[in-house]
Amino acid sequence: MGKSRLEAFTDGVVAIIITILVLDLHLSDTNHTLAELAAKVPTFIAYTTSFIGIAAIWINHHHIFTQVKTVTEPILWTNINFLFWLSLSPAATAWFGSDIMSPLAAFVYQFDIILFNLAFLWLRRTVLHENHEIDSPRISREVASIAVNVVALIALWVFPPIVFIALLANVSIWVIPWRHILQR
Repeated sequence: MGKSRLEAFTDGVVAIIITILVLDLHLSDTNHTLAELAAKVPTFIAYTTSFIGIAAIWINHHHIFTQVKTVTEPILWTNINFLFWLSLSPAATAWFGSDIMSPLAAFVYQFDIILFNLAFLWLRRTVLHENHEIDSPRISREVASIAVNVVALIALWVFPPIVFIALLANVSIWVIPWRHILQR
């Protein structure tokens, strides 16, 4: 299979995930007050944070696959695994957005982030293993990303909205061009 087909499939799934994510932003048809709008702020924060996180991981998926020469069966399956965990994010986001002070909802949200983070790590490692000529940084972003996620998983029991800060910290790990800094 050519990499363009895998990329197109992944792009389509991510587009659907983002579309489903926005469907939980329900504004009242009859109550057009600031109080009603203010009540939706937690849901909007959850949506925005998840959207940014999904966008960052999609961009990194793109960066990995620009270097891929060969798409193998292990790459296909690890990509499907990654998409599975990513596809759960709209449900976890909706539940957490409905009550951002709920430790259990924050746990489900953060646990899903950890699972799709681990799935992305596995995908990246599989791509590197199957395509030996791909350039890989010496210090892995995955270690920092997973560390942030695990700290958030523990801290959320004290302050559940910490998971938003952790996800934005994760995005900075993946979006800021650390490559040149880390290789020095």
